[in-house]
Amino acid sequence: MRITMGMISSQYKTRLNQSLQALSNANLRASNFRSFNQPSDDPFAAAQTYQVRRDTERNENYQSNLSNVQSSLKSAESTVRLVSNVVSNANSTDVLGAVNGTMTKDTRSAIVEKMRSMRDSILSDMNAKYSDQYLFGGAGAGTAPFSLDSSGNLLYRGVNVDTGVNTNGASAKISDGTSATQINFGKENGGKLDNYTINIQTGASDGVSVSGTAITVTLNNGGGNVTPTKEQLQNALQNAGSTLSDLGIDPAKITVSGDLKDAATVSKTDEKAAITDKVNLDDLANEKVYVDLGFGLQFDGEGNILSQSAYNTALPGITFLGYGTDETTGIPNNVYSLMNKLADLLDSDNVSMDTLQPYLDAFSSAENNLTTQISQIGAKETFLTSTQTHLEDVSSNLLSKDNDVEFLNPANAIMDWMNQQFCYQACLQMGTNILQPTLMDFLK
Repeated sequence: MRITMGMISSQYKTRLNQSLQALSNANLRASNFRSFNQPSDDPFAAAQTYQVRRDTERNENYQSNLSNVQSSLKSAESTVRLVSNVVSNANSTDVLGAVNGTMTKDTRSAIVEKMRSMRDSILSDMNAKYSDQYLFGGAGAGTAPFSLDSSGNLLYRGVNVDTGVNTNGASAKISDGTSATQINFGKENGGKLDNYTINIQTGASDGVSVSGTAITVTLNNGGGNVTPTKEQLQNALQNAGSTLSDLGIDPAKITVSGDLKDAATVSKTDEKAAITDKVNLDDLANEKVYVDLGFGLQFDGEGNILSQSAYNTALPGITFLGYGTDETTGIPNNVYSLMNKLADLLDSDNVSMDTLQPYLDAFSSAENNLTTQISQIGAKETFLTSTQTHLEDVSSNLLSKDNDVEFLNPANAIMDWMNQQFCYQACLQMGTNILQPTLMDFLK
């Protein structure tokens, strides 16, 4: 095959363009020190870079969550220490510590005024907010946790902290194992349905019937083709008419929340839900509100967060102030309630140390509980500080990995650019040797 000058010239131009492109790429790498400028340059490095950046973004979110939790916890600790100081002062020799059987009514009245003033400050402090959330609201941090009823009893989210009676009215929760339906009978209906049970079943039409203390709600499921809705359940209850009115219940006040699954799965006798205006105070005190801090968030088979895979940020106020009453004496465990009771006793005409002493002992126990809760906050802060150190280490490692994957060593990038310059100059010099002069060159 005859090799022509045209063939040589075409091949040379191709090689020269390739050398110029390599020089341009080397120049770009020497400017930004990136190992690739588009994914197609190095798909494997691009995939690694994407993973590192995604992990970095997650880590930044974890650190942001952690910072918010730390700030909230510090505010909570500051507030609880204020409350602890109030309780400590109330239990000091100037107030309760000065109480004795020989005190005059006037002296006791002065102590009563101090007690009630301190009591009111506790209520104000425990309704403290951080940002737009109440610090001690537990899982209901969107509204002020503590309030008083008409008799001056302390309520935590509408629940009496001593008795557990829910002033928001009676309710029932029906679960099919994977979801729960909450039926609220309304504040006006109170505890009129205590000791009643409610059951949901499917049938040909909607309806409500009462037999003894059992309320059965039948929902039309279209012959088994349609899953009843919570709105359908609510309408059936609200339209029950005299069936519930005869029990002193206003059906219009009943509301339903949550998910209602196949009613047939919750129609078994052993799954009837009790209707009550009593709330389990232990459940309120142990509420959980989880935030992801990078512990490997996981869920169980029912969609609930596994406690070890997230951080619980809930600070239910009643865990600090105490709740419930002593089963033997009936004396409240709550600091506010105890201060109320002690003030009332001291303000009465007939009071003795024998009457006061059990309440004074209970108050000291409540103070010890508050001190214990403060130490637990300190333990949480230590844990969060350790977690912060870990996340910062992870961030540093991810940055180092990103540098290894996405970027070049500056010295190597500059050296490669200089090599490409040399190659391009050599390519130009080679052209003067292999490209022979043509007639056009002589005509110039």
